[in-house]
Amino acid sequence: MKAWSLAVLVASSEGFRALSKDKVVPSAATPIADEMAPFVFNNNDSDVETSGQEVLTDLAPALDTNIQSCRCRYSRYTYQVMPISQAGNGCVGGCGGDEFQINRNGGTLKQLDVWTASRDKHSHIKAIRFTYNDNYRVVKGNPVGGGGPVSITFKPGEHVVGDVALSGNGRGSRLGSIKFSTSQGQIFDVGMRNPYRYLFPSGDSFIAGALGRAGRDLDMLGFVFWKPITEVSYESIRYPTLSSLTRIRSPVNIETRTYCNNLPFPMKVAREEVSRTVTVGFNSCLKTANSLQFGQKVTVKGSIPLVATVSSEAKWEVSSSKEMSNCKSYSEVKSRKLLFGDFSIPATSSLDMMWNQWSGKLNALPFIAELVIKLNDGSTWRRSERGTYKGVSYTDIKQEFDNYNGSVTGCR
Repeated sequence: MKAWSLAVLVASSEGFRALSKDKVVPSAATPIADEMAPFVFNNNDSDVETSGQEVLTDLAPALDTNIQSCRCRYSRYTYQVMPISQAGNGCVGGCGGDEFQINRNGGTLKQLDVWTASRDKHSHIKAIRFTYNDNYRVVKGNPVGGGGPVSITFKPGEHVVGDVALSGNGRGSRLGSIKFSTSQGQIFDVGMRNPYRYLFPSGDSFIAGALGRAGRDLDMLGFVFWKPITEVSYESIRYPTLSSLTRIRSPVNIETRTYCNNLPFPMKVAREEVSRTVTVGFNSCLKTANSLQFGQKVTVKGSIPLVATVSSEAKWEVSSSKEMSNCKSYSEVKSRKLLFGDFSIPATSSLDMMWNQWSGKLNALPFIAELVIKLNDGSTWRRSERGTYKGVSYTDIKQEFDNYNGSVTGCR
């Protein structure tokens, strides 16, 4: 279901707006009524028309253009935001070429490639290529004959910090430059040096898409971001094949004592205490094709497979609901005191007294979960994820008796 809302961002009605002591730029014009209708691109560069998700339309002025009536529009998902510069505009550049938007539901930019008009990286922007986290690519403008590309690749969880700076080419006809910094200390700076740069707040978040105009060159550009993310979690986790796993038939023996009494009356066995170190707890990790898209800090809110003993065997079963960090070790090495003896063994009998531990390992157990992303405005974004679970589970050690023989005639 689509619900349409319009964010019309209008600058001051005054003729000029001062941005600094030595820089004055024209203010943005008020959008006319015909441009305020709901707007959706339906092509391979954007999936908003076919996603079935709620979509909003933003309309904002363009600046540094030679056509005052030029606007930029974007059909965005509710988790996205189209930032507005200090001058009140949503994009920068000229009004030639065809209008475009780049959007992918749940996507984040993995790599940005930029070609300039000449071999000089400080000439105006000729083309860009967006590569999303799932390797889906979109090219705008025509790279042929240009210089570059100048590229930046975002590491898992890496996002833009501070402002994105965009400029025109000083003639009102092309995008002049792009500059931003990332959370991993990268600085991306390509294009012309002289034209005035407009600052668009990133919200310290991930690039979600772009909008603008393009033909043979990249005429106009604006970026779209995720709203700042406060938490990423896996919830409602299911393991469809867990019940079909083979049971664990035998435990790991930590220590054993064999007792034998070939006398015709019971015999007291002395108490013995032994110290051993054992690993207890579990390690767990849920991975999907896009598990590193938002970085390593993912919370698991649900059940995980653990080893549970059943009579003389053990099996995998889901735990009670937990809240913990994903792909983090929750196992630890502990010292345990093992007690032996301190009982009477019956006449003509022998038996083994043991301390055992059950454990198991899963390498690629399929799971289905809901990826839940909480945003700083209190809203959430969700999608279904399929992946594999990898983990190890250790029970605590347990005292057991085995190999009882009630008709012993001799002891070795």
